[in-house]
Amino acid sequence: MTRPNPFVVRGLDEPNQPLCPWQEGFGCHDSYYSAVGGQQEAYELFKQSLQPGQLDRASRIVVVAGPPLSGKTSLANRCVYWVKEGLDQETTRCHIYQLRGVCPRRATVQDRMEKVCRRLIEKLRELNTGSGEGLPGNLLNADEILPLFGRFHRSPGRKLVQYFIILLPRLEPDTAETEIDEYQAALAGVPGVLCVTENPADIPLTTSHGEAPPPISLHLRQLDPGESRKVVADWPGTPQEGDGLPIIPGKHLDELEDLLRAMNANITLGKLLTALRQVYNTAHLGDHPVGEVRYVEYAELIRAYLGKWVRLPQGFA
Repeated sequence: MTRPNPFVVRGLDEPNQPLCPWQEGFGCHDSYYSAVGGQQEAYELFKQSLQPGQLDRASRIVVVAGPPLSGKTSLANRCVYWVKEGLDQETTRCHIYQLRGVCPRRATVQDRMEKVCRRLIEKLRELNTGSGEGLPGNLLNADEILPLFGRFHRSPGRKLVQYFIILLPRLEPDTAETEIDEYQAALAGVPGVLCVTENPADIPLTTSHGEAPPPISLHLRQLDPGESRKVVADWPGTPQEGDGLPIIPGKHLDELEDLLRAMNANITLGKLLTALRQVYNTAHLGDHPVGEVRYVEYAELIRAYLGKWVRLPQGFA
């Protein structure tokens, strides 16, 4: 009988989906976060930068930057989870608006902003039900729409204080500064809103507009040599002696790192986890049935797997 792949997170439809502990039923994802690749440092910086009660005074923007597959979306979701869990459920209400996929790639800043604003107008109408205040249908600018959420933060006649977390589309490298400037200007003087986005280009974004504080910039990086051992050691469900799954000797992890670095100089957390999942799939489906193998020659298995798809560099054939 084939066992579940130990490096696939429970509850995800696809193995490479980002962790999302704020989503209902996915709270267990919080235990899968790794400290490597800048993840822990960035998370601690976020918590230090967003002090309790700060959103009551001013809205903030969080920008997570880093190389591809470094865990930017997962880190952003962890930050959202921390904010949500820190609120008093009896006196507050937290709205999370997932707008990451509303904009096509390479769209202009104006097109991107308009698509986001259209979705936010829908959310405002849901909040506005029964209040007796109409909302115009032609609002397409952030500086017209985002201040309206500030009105609902502490509305007269409402017992609950409301907070709004907006997961914005990923920034485009060549227009990231311009887009962030637009959101910064719109949030000046507005309380109760936290905007979270990702920047695929590691560009410092530190501008400020009036009362709006600068963005909280979080940076992820590639893995340092040897960090794969910590990833595996800290991963929930890592095979141990006696549990019927092959275990991962440290020397084979080092060999796997060397192989991945030979193929691509930048090894990120996501790339390592993908490789480990592939290795276990190979172990499950190949000539090494689980339960009969104590140690797996991981470097050999990953060579066999990747050899079907890529030309291995000289020295690893």
